[in-house]
Amino acid sequence: QETDRLTRNALTDYAALQKAGLQQQVDRVAWQENLQATRKALQIEAFSFEIGAERPLTHFGDAPDNKPTIFASTLHLRAELRHEDAFLALIHALQQPGKALRPTRCTLSRQTPAEQKQSLAASCDIDWISLRIRPD
Repeated sequence: QETDRLTRNALTDYAALQKAGLQQQVDRVAWQENLQATRKALQIEAFSFEIGAERPLTHFGDAPDNKPTIFASTLHLRAELRHEDAFLALIHALQQPGKALRPTRCTLSRQTPAEQKQSLAASCDIDWISLRIRPD
């Protein structure tokens, strides 16, 4: 009965991870398409990005090999925006359902002169988080 309960709990947790999208394979093409669509939707003229290589975010040391591994791909994003609300809309647009984000660094600065259409410069490093569980 105890084994049955533990198995059911583990399967419930695993289903929740799958539903959240964290257990899915990383789709870099979809990320690029989403970034371009976001740029177009928010009418951002100056916009560049680079998606870094996927790397393990955590190391479990002595943990058994069947423990989950958390991975991150860092998005280096540069944009010139109209104002702070446009920046918040950009960050919100990056938060797709099932995707975990972890901003690691973000710098906002005012552009001069103030009459420029895009008066706020943003430079951010944001980790896209994914999870992999070995099927052992």
